[in-house]
Amino acid sequence: MVEPQAYFVKNLSLPGYYFLWKMKQQVVIAEFVVFAIKLLVVESVELFVNKLLRD
Repeated sequence: MVEPQAYFVKNLSLPGYYFLWKMKQQVVIAEFVVFAIKLLVVESVELFVNKLLRD
């Protein structure tokens, strides 16, 4: 006889791993977006400052 608890845990672990993997993916995407935004902001600020200094 299979323990109901063990069966439940086994069934729970697969969606759990999948969920964690999806979360990890979301975090990576979010970090990339933040990095891209920072890059854009820094670039535009540098251009603006350079323009001010030249004038």
